[in-house]
Order: sequence, then structure tokens, then C-alpha cells
Amino acid sequence: MLTSRFSKAAASLAKGTINTIPLNPSNNSRNPAVPFVKIPPLLLALVAINLSGHIAMSGGRVCTSLYALHSGASEFLVGLMIGLYGLLPMALSLTVGRWVDRIGPFVPMRLGMFAVTLGIAAPAILPSINTLFITASLCGLGFMVVALSAQHAVGCLCHDAENRVAYFGWLALGHSASGILGPVIVGFAIDLFGFTAGFALLAVSAAISLLLVILNKAGLRSLHPEPLSNERHNVWTLVEQPTMRRIYIVGILVAISWDLFTFLMPILGHREHLSASAIGAILASFAVGTFSIRLVMARLATRFTEWQMLRAAIVIIVIVYLTLPIVQSRPLFFMLAFMLGASVGCSQPNMLSLLHAAAPPGRSAEAIGLRGMLANASMVAVPLLFGATAASVGLLPMFWTVAALVATALPVANRAVRD
Repeated sequence: MLTSRFSKAAASLAKGTINTIPLNPSNNSRNPAVPFVKIPPLLLALVAINLSGHIAMSGGRVCTSLYALHSGASEFLVGLMIGLYGLLPMALSLTVGRWVDRIGPFVPMRLGMFAVTLGIAAPAILPSINTLFITASLCGLGFMVVALSAQHAVGCLCHDAENRVAYFGWLALGHSASGILGPVIVGFAIDLFGFTAGFALLAVSAAISLLLVILNKAGLRSLHPEPLSNERHNVWTLVEQPTMRRIYIVGILVAISWDLFTFLMPILGHREHLSASAIGAILASFAVGTFSIRLVMARLATRFTEWQMLRAAIVIIVIVYLTLPIVQSRPLFFMLAFMLGASVGCSQPNMLSLLHAAAPPGRSAEAIGLRGMLANASMVAVPLLFGATAASVGLLPMFWTVAALVATALPVANRAVRD
């Protein structure tokens, strides 16, 4: 039976599509005539490119910090290195988005993946602390270019809102999987063979991603850039549009809730006298939540609109942040972490779909780049701001402040659902 199913899947791929889990047409309120979500081969290639490249990226952060500490670097220096992974993406996301809009995704993806491969291979060839600064800069900038180009390409593959959300869900699913695989793979490699082998293994993963980009040259080149609009190309012409402004408001608030959980949960766990393994397991439960929701994103997209899913995510995020600082039961910590992970995990595919649909002609990659810039700024600034505040006023006001901030997005989402 398994062989028969595999043969059918292979035949579907050869014909140009793969059928995912069949949906129930009787409950399909958005498009009852479509029983399957079809996956074009180029989408599978983009998922594989993103997965292999992000294994190098996520594993590289771990390998960089551990190697630096092993070599005697201070914690401040390690923090500076890791900060470089996000600094250049924060500064250049908008510029890269405009570049992708002009020339299409292939050339940026090829150059970006080459930068990641070169950066992650550098410490294996020239092992030193100074080399790690090059690694962090090249990998951070290079993968940002790859991810932004891949997101733009996925949006260009489909102009139907329902399938577009599903497509972005598959891309995000690969990203979630690689975020788990990268640290695990490099951890075993370091323990068994040392840091040089760890960087070399990650370089192989990056090289596989680069090879996949080159092999899919024709498909990526076929995604021609849209004709550029005649309006002024600056950030204000994007955010002055009410639809775009709604998306960015919700996006930045969800990003804050994501970044703050990974920052505040270890502090909360320490104050509740949880062990390090228990805190790590709670954070893993959050990651499982993001992964799980993306597994069913294709099915959800047939029954709910993007804004309906975002509205539900906002409500759950608010409930979780109101509840977390007052619970004392470990099972509740795990359940709330999973719920929060599922909520923020479903937000990215929906927001990317909305951005691609709402952006002015020829500016979809620029719109995604602005979102990336805001997300990276949140990743850098939020822990610093809330960390200083939490030290003086305590954790409970911090969690409830985040709940209040995210709740301000609920009227925005309600108006979007009505519209």
C-alpha cells in the first residue's frame, strides 16, 4: 500500500503537481469547488532551498557562539557577533526588496546563497574569532536576500488568495523544520568531530541550497518582475495606504509578542524555579506550535480568510500573555507556549499573502522587505527596551503591557474582516 501511494505521488510530481490531503468540499466556505491544494514543483524547490539554507543559518548561530566562547571570547563579544546576523538585514531589507522587484528572484537568490556558503565555510578554512565576524555578516545578509526572494517568488506563483496562503504555509513549514534541525545537527557534529567539522557540515547544507537555486534557474527566471508603478518609490507611499498600514500594524505587534516570549519566558521560568531543561522544553513546545499550525495551513486557508485567521491569532496571543505570569502549573506553561506558537506561526503566511496582494504593482518584494526591516528592528530593540523595564517594574506588568499592545490590533483586524 505504501509503495502504491508513493508511486501515485511520484506520478503527480511528474505531471507538474502534487495533491495534498484532500479537503472536505462540504465544509469549504471559501472555494467548495476545489477539493485539493496543488503544489507546483517550483514551490517544492523553494521550500527545499529555504530549508537547506536556513539549516546553515540557524546552525551557524549556535556554532558561532559556542566556538567564540570556547576560544575565550567574552559574552559581550558573542552578543555583538550574534547581533551582526540581524544588523545588516535590518538596514538593507528595503533596498534588497526593491532590487528583487527590478530583476526578479533568481540572481539575488544565487548571490545570497553564495554569500551564506562562503560565510559559513570561512571558519572551517580560517578558524579564528575574527573570521566569525565575517561569518555573521555574510550569513545574516545572504540569507535575508534568499528568504525575501523566495517569499516574493512564492507570491508570484499563485494569484489566488486561498492557494497563496497555503503556498506561504508550506514555505514557512520548511523554515520551522530547519530552525529545529540546524541546532540539533551542528550540536551533534561539534560533540563528535569538533567545531571545524560543524562549520564544514553547515557549509555542505548551504552548498546544496545554492545548487538547488542554480538547478531551478529556468523556473525562477520565468517569474518576471511586474511592471513598475509610476508612483514615488519610498516607504511612505506604502504605509500611507490604509490596507498596507493595517498589515504592518498587526505584523509589528505579532513580531513583538514573538520576540518577547523567547526573551521573557526564560526569566519567568527562572523566577518560578523551573529547571533549565523544563524551560528549554517549554520553548520547544512553542516551536512545535509554530510547526504544527503550518502543517494544517492549507486546510485552514480553504475555510477562513487571512484576516479571520489573524484576528483569531490576536485574541489567543492576548489571552496567553494575560495568563502566563499568573499560572504556576507546568502543564499550563506547556499548553500556553504551544498556543502562542500556533498563533504567531499562522500569522506569517497570512501576512505575506496579504502583502503580496495589497502591494502596488511591481513593489511586492519591497513591501515584504519593509516587513523584514520592522521584524529585525523588533528583534534588536524589543529585548533591550523591555529588559531594562522588567528589571525595574517586574514581569507581570511586562506581560500585561504586551497583551494590551497586541489587543490594540483587534479593532484593526475586525475592520479588515468586515471590509
